[in-house]
Amino acid sequence: DATIVLAFNTVLVRASQVHHGVAPALTQEYMSIGFMANVLVALAYSLVGDQLRHRCRIVLSVNLLTAGLFLAFLLPSFPTLLFIVGVQIGEALTYTACWAILTLAVKEHELGWWLTIATAAQHCGILCLSLLQGILADANSNDFSGSILIDIALLVLASGLAFWMVRIDSHWGVLNEDVLIHGSICGEWTQLRHLHRHVLLCEDSDTHGQGLVVTKRIREGELVWFDPSSNREILGDYRKNTDLISVASMQDGSAFSKKVQHFSVQVSTTHYEGFEGCNTVEGIDAVVNEDASWFMNHSCYPSAAFLVGDMAK
Repeated sequence: DATIVLAFNTVLVRASQVHHGVAPALTQEYMSIGFMANVLVALAYSLVGDQLRHRCRIVLSVNLLTAGLFLAFLLPSFPTLLFIVGVQIGEALTYTACWAILTLAVKEHELGWWLTIATAAQHCGILCLSLLQGILADANSNDFSGSILIDIALLVLASGLAFWMVRIDSHWGVLNEDVLIHGSICGEWTQLRHLHRHVLLCEDSDTHGQGLVVTKRIREGELVWFDPSSNREILGDYRKNTDLISVASMQDGSAFSKKVQHFSVQVSTTHYEGFEGCNTVEGIDAVVNEDASWFMNHSCYPSAAFLVGDMAK
C-alpha cells in the first residue's frame, strides 16, 4: 500500500487533471492536506499501535479499502480530495504497521540488516511503478486507467498476503500479535513470541499466584506454545545434547533438581528440557526471568499436550 501510494504521487497531479479536471495547483493543495493527515495518523497509531496488536488485520483491511479508493478514482464524479486524504491515511497505517511487524519478526542483531533491505526494496518498487505508470500513460494518450488497475491488482495481492499472515497467526499467535507482558519476575517488560496471544503472566494474584492464565477463549487445536528451537532438543539424540536433563540425575533432592522440576517440561520418560545449558539455580533464575513461558503450570490433568510427530509444538 505505502509503495503504491508513494509511486502514484508522482503522477497524481496529472492524473487528477486528466480524469477529474482538477487544476494542478488545487491538487497540490489537496496533497498538502493529505500529507498532514498522513503525519497525524502515523503519530496517533504509533502511540496506540502496541495496544491494538492486530497489525496484519489492519494491513488486510486498509489494503482492501485503498483498492476501493483507487477503483473509485476512475469515476469522474468521485471527490479528488477524499481520494487523496484516504490513500494517505491508508499509507500511514500500513507503513507503520508493517514496520512494527518487521521489528517484531526479526532477531535483534538482524534488525538493521532487514530494515535496510526493506527500505531498499520499497525504493526499488517506487521506481519501477513510477516508470511503468509513465510508460502506460504515454502509450494511452495520458490516460492513467491502466496504471490504476495495476495498482488495484497489487493492493488485492497485498491483501491476500496479509490474510495469509492472519491465518498463520490464528494458529501460532507468534507473527504480529506479540504481546508485551510482564515476562519477568523483576517487573521488566519483554516479548513472548512462543505463547499464544491470549496467554498472559499473572502476578500477585490470590487465585493464581505467579503463573500463566488465559485471558480469552483459545479454540481447540490452536497452538498455545511454540518453540522451534526445541525440535533439536526434544527429538534429537539425548546422549549428544547437553541441554537435556535426565530424570535419573534429579533424584538427589537438591535445590537445582527441585528448580528444574518446578519450571521445566518433561519431554520424554527419561528427560526434562534443559535451560540453555544452565546447571545452577542462579542460571535457571536468569533464564526464566527473561521468558515467562517457563511459568506454565504442569497439571496432572492437562487440557493441552504436545502434538504427535512434532514435539516442539
